[in-house]
Amino acid sequence: MSKSRGNVINPDDVVSEYGADSLRLYEMFMGPLRDSKTWSTGGIEGVHRFLGRTWRLVVGAPLPDGSYKDGTMVTDVEPTFEQLRVLHKCMARVSEEIQETRFNTAISAMMEFVNAAYKWDTQPKSVIDSFVLLLSPFAPHLAEELWFRLGHAQSLAHEQFPEAKNEYLKESEIVL
Repeated sequence: MSKSRGNVINPDDVVSEYGADSLRLYEMFMGPLRDSKTWSTGGIEGVHRFLGRTWRLVVGAPLPDGSYKDGTMVTDVEPTFEQLRVLHKCMARVSEEIQETRFNTAISAMMEFVNAAYKWDTQPKSVIDSFVLLLSPFAPHLAEELWFRLGHAQSLAHEQFPEAKNEYLKESEIVL
């Protein structure tokens, strides 16, 4: 957003319509920090949809009155190896991209994770907990709300950022 480009938008209006996390995430998703970018309402709508999909992945669809049930859609089951592989690949990418200040590709990795998780039969709590921790630097308000809905009494700010385990990063090998 800049006056010289003629695309001035009041951030307060954007926050009112889409929320602070959507604005924050969109600013990071627009591209590398050093590049100048043109503001697009369509872009923030896409990021807002991603946050909505993340909410529904954890909490579920809204009830007929528009409210949400208490709790979450996650279950206390052991994750499959494939679920752990998808999570740890996401962890590795997000951690690397944060180190290199490529926030747009870190967000892209989280979007890929959510798309993969929607295809699972169950949402294991341990996997979703770790994903919410990954999301927290990018969408802190949403992540904090999801964290409490997942049954945690303390703020996720007190939690350690998750680290990928190499055993889940290796691709499957087939010997012929």
